[in-house]
Amino acid sequence: MAIDPGALRHRIAVEENQPVRTSTGALAPNWVQVAERWAAISPQSGREFVAAKQVHAELTHIITVRGPLDVRPDMRLRLGSRVFDIIAVMDFEERHMEIKILCKEGKGP
Repeated sequence: MAIDPGALRHRIAVEENQPVRTSTGALAPNWVQVAERWAAISPQSGREFVAAKQVHAELTHIITVRGPLDVRPDMRLRLGSRVFDIIAVMDFEERHMEIKILCKEGKGP
């Protein structure tokens, strides 16, 4: 099944963490863009929960891109100021043509 080209209307960046040393010698996260793709973004579920006496919201999405694309759960996706933490990567029908990425929307840097 081919991806509808009209559905791929979001330009996302694939980012990988390449930590850098600070002046104190500690490692600090440094997200570097390694790829850019057109994607379809479909919200899947949302929930609110209470932790540490604060209300938090969590929203998951399935992001679909054309393959092949080397993307792993230790990477993240970015759409403008929105950041998506990768939960799982699924190669649809194992044909490397359609990659579905299950993500949780994060808070950013």
